[in-house]
Amino acid sequence: MKKVNRSGFSIIELIIVIIVLALLAGAGLYAYNRVKINQETSSKGLSISGTKEQKDLVFEDGLRLQPKDFGVQAGMPVADVSAIKLDDGSWRLYAFAQNKGVVSAVSKDGLNFVAEAGSRLPDGSGMPRAMKLEDGRIRLYFITAGGVGSAISSDGLNFTVEKGLRVSPPAGLSEISGISTPVKLDDGKYHTYFSELPKPGQMIKAVHIYSATSDDLLTWVNDEGIRAGGDSVASSAEHPDVAVNKNGDVVMYFFVNEPQSLVYSISSDGLNFSKARTTGIKCNDANLAQLNGASYRIYCGDFDQQIGGVVKSALTDLPL
Repeated sequence: MKKVNRSGFSIIELIIVIIVLALLAGAGLYAYNRVKINQETSSKGLSISGTKEQKDLVFEDGLRLQPKDFGVQAGMPVADVSAIKLDDGSWRLYAFAQNKGVVSAVSKDGLNFVAEAGSRLPDGSGMPRAMKLEDGRIRLYFITAGGVGSAISSDGLNFTVEKGLRVSPPAGLSEISGISTPVKLDDGKYHTYFSELPKPGQMIKAVHIYSATSDDLLTWVNDEGIRAGGDSVASSAEHPDVAVNKNGDVVMYFFVNEPQSLVYSISSDGLNFSKARTTGIKCNDANLAQLNGASYRIYCGDFDQQIGGVVKSALTDLPL
């Protein structure tokens, strides 16, 4: 019988060893990648339940609007913007300007805006919220004495005030503020959100967000209870805006006054909201402008002691 030399490997054995080592290396690389993915996922704020939290937002460079754009005295406010995408793909922002009323500005890229001449609504009208209707007209909701009024326009520049109030203060309140862009939910109704009106110079206190529903965007009925504020969802809650994510949930962004932060909360029914989570930026009067799919630009207000009220922006994807 021929003796076999066991001091080395045959070609077949060598091939087997190489295959085994390759498999082990592949398994090790897979395990490494899984650990890396889990670490990255954790750093991006994925909760144990699998609900995706929004990463901290970062302001885009520059200011979108400031007082000098509209001839407003330095140190005075330009605030409460509301964006509409025009048919040619450009953008129009409606805003409140001190002693001017509701004004507007246009931009091709949503970043660099040029003020339009005149006012859309006279002084005394504030906190505009624009909505494009199915027939192409623009309805502009605004705060007025006694509640929320509205005005209608075919060109987005010349508005006619509609009679009556759209939303009146809930029982126990005399004034309201910061109405959100209405959204239509699976119940077939439009839903909007608004808050109490904080008074200038008033000590910090809990402010609450309420809601109302409508079948036609004109006649609104207040819902019972509060949606946020007073340690429900958040310690305080004011000036909300909302959008609907791909799950059909209402995502509401609003301002908390102590500590000051723009936060968000999510609701599956439009009434009961999750505990608020911070966006990582401090600004108020948020407005959500959809860019494409789940991508949005958030316009919001800040105050510079030398400049006055300014409008900034940040990019985000709607959280789930």
